[in-house]
Amino acid sequence: MLLKRIKYHNFRPFIGDQEILLDVVDEDKNVVVLLGDNTHGKSTFVLSFVWCLYGESRFNEKDSILNERIARELSPGETDTAFVEIEFEDYNTQYIIRRTQKFEKLSNGKLKNGTDEAEMAYTDKDGVTRRVQKSDISSIVRTILPMDLSSYFFFEGEKDNEINKAELGDAVRTLLGLTAFSNMKFHLYGPHTARNYYSTSVMGMFENMQAGISSEEVERILAKKRDFEKKLGEYQNDKTICEVNIDDYLKKKERIEEKLRQAEPSKELQKRRDELDKFIQKANKDLEKCQSKLIDSFGKKSMHLFIKPLLVPAKKRMEEMDVVDKGIRGIDAQALDELLARKKCLCGTELREGSMAFKELMKYYDILPPKAVGTLITELEDSMSDSVQNCADFVKEFDSNYEDILELRKNINDYEKKVNVISKELAEMAECDIATLEETKREYVKNIKDLTEKKEMLIANISAVNSDISNINKEFNDSKDKSEKAAKYQLYFKYAEEIYNWLNREYGKREKDMLKRLNENVSHIFNEMYNGKRQVSIDENYKFIMTYDGGKVDTTGGLRAIQYFSYVGGLVKLAHDVMNERNQPLATNLGEQYPLVLDAAFSHADEKHTKNISKELAKCTSQLIFALMYKDWRYAKEGIDTKVARIYYFEKIDEMEVHIIEKGV
Repeated sequence: MLLKRIKYHNFRPFIGDQEILLDVVDEDKNVVVLLGDNTHGKSTFVLSFVWCLYGESRFNEKDSILNERIARELSPGETDTAFVEIEFEDYNTQYIIRRTQKFEKLSNGKLKNGTDEAEMAYTDKDGVTRRVQKSDISSIVRTILPMDLSSYFFFEGEKDNEINKAELGDAVRTLLGLTAFSNMKFHLYGPHTARNYYSTSVMGMFENMQAGISSEEVERILAKKRDFEKKLGEYQNDKTICEVNIDDYLKKKERIEEKLRQAEPSKELQKRRDELDKFIQKANKDLEKCQSKLIDSFGKKSMHLFIKPLLVPAKKRMEEMDVVDKGIRGIDAQALDELLARKKCLCGTELREGSMAFKELMKYYDILPPKAVGTLITELEDSMSDSVQNCADFVKEFDSNYEDILELRKNINDYEKKVNVISKELAEMAECDIATLEETKREYVKNIKDLTEKKEMLIANISAVNSDISNINKEFNDSKDKSEKAAKYQLYFKYAEEIYNWLNREYGKREKDMLKRLNENVSHIFNEMYNGKRQVSIDENYKFIMTYDGGKVDTTGGLRAIQYFSYVGGLVKLAHDVMNERNQPLATNLGEQYPLVLDAAFSHADEKHTKNISKELAKCTSQLIFALMYKDWRYAKEGIDTKVARIYYFEKIDEMEVHIIEKGV
């Protein structure tokens, strides 16, 4: 399958009719490049192939097919259509497939989506063009490129393109031309996993024909065998469901574990941020205490600071005054009045008017306040001295409190800066509830355990039923008629059995050879792309295994992209090689060449790996189509610059319209 062109009509951002030519004219120039930044239509380009070929919308908004501007401009009752048309070649036959969807604007302003419909026509090597019945379009497309493999050839790098899917084995066998062998084996025998042939197979049919001309006893035996086969089918179906569910839970568990691994750094950061939050809370409380202490001290003691400038001139003025202090500190005229009223001194002497004691006491009226200020000045001097000391103490206390406040504010500011840095780091990480993830993981582990036990029980049941069928077959061979007609059908049975055994041997050899060659291709491409010491291999179920130093390792980010491309590249190369071999005499292998259409292929790769990946992919496929950003093209073109046939770029007019423009190589 090689792509020739793709055409759009009012499809998502591509207004009107726009076309991209993709055909490979020169085998040495097998690369087409489409350049554009985010939201310029690269993902739409890749996923439009899936929508057109398979009728599956893989867009985030699945119903968003018609261009938004066209949809808005429709009046109620008006209709319009969107379509994608692809022309491609397969086995010298030219195909054109167009998928169209009709839309109608309702009276309430909403858009009604019609059912998409596909049309297909082909032109054979003789130039005869024929239309394909609509009922056959899906099967023809899936025969050319199995839908299970579509995400491998139409790659959207920003999504998780999982390699090890459960159904991958059958899809790869189809791609490599092994399905025909498998179908013949199934037709002759039944499922290859069955220990005994099915009664609905060719071998079973000839066995039934022998029974049709035999005795009632043989009929009874065969009826019993059919019951066993029915039970066997149920057990095998249940076992398959168990295996699919186990595989699904294992993948879910692996994704949970990956999230937990990614969350471990955020867990440590969150713990550190919580510690800093506690420090901030404590520092804020201490700051409040220091500020309260400062305000309280200021309210009670700041007066000494404010009057200090007045004390120096006041003291100087008092020194200039000629005041003799003959008074007694603490005693004023009021105290003398009290003593005279009592007529007795503090020492007990009588104070009678005219007595010596009375006369001495009266002398003090002239030297005590309020008549004399000497004592007051003395007391004021003492008070001023105390105020100077109190001022010094207040300033010292104020400075100490203010230094504590500044230190706390600095600490709080530092803590908050660290919290902001951590918050930014956490914002760049995927947020997750670790407790919920752990609980979900435990649930998955339990489900895996339960399903594994159920599977083991089913395996035991399958083994028992197979034994019953083997015994029934022996009983049948002992009981059937030996008539001439029965012998004829028995001979036919032997022919079918021999053909099946031959197919089994040939299929085994060919699949083993395919697996070996696929391993060689994938390993070679991986080693060319990857700068490291990991090893890769493909197991018998066509699943990708990566190891280092003998142990299996997980893959993430850029390594997963390299793993993916080495697998797909190896697969495409093998399919192409097998196709070339079909022209050899007696060659029974079938194969095909396939395109790779890639969007955001390098979103997880560094500069060197970007160059290596592009170089190796261009080597292993007949047609490589890149939709990528300008920043990635700078490095990718180093590996494929001489292989580029065409370059297009997406010109974004606005959020609703993108133009596809061809650019010179």
